[in-house]
Amino acid sequence: MDAVLPGWLCEENADISLGAKVAADYNEIKVLVESVEEDGVHFMRLSPDLIIMIEIQGRLLKVGNFYKISIPCTQTLIYAC
Repeated sequence: MDAVLPGWLCEENADISLGAKVAADYNEIKVLVESVEEDGVHFMRLSPDLIIMIEIQGRLLKVGNFYKISIPCTQTLIYAC
């Protein structure tokens, strides 16, 4: 696994299932990279009807590949809109 952001772990082509779950002290998201902009903004499909946007500086993930990203629970904020 590679570090994407401090504390975040990223495993390429880990699984082809999309989704999110809490695993121990990490929140795991399994995504398909839909597109990547030059400024490091990644558009990632989390489910058939949901795309999330994450900015990653210094590394561009591959479009069309699946990734499992593990984020420490202490670094995850979820807001209801």
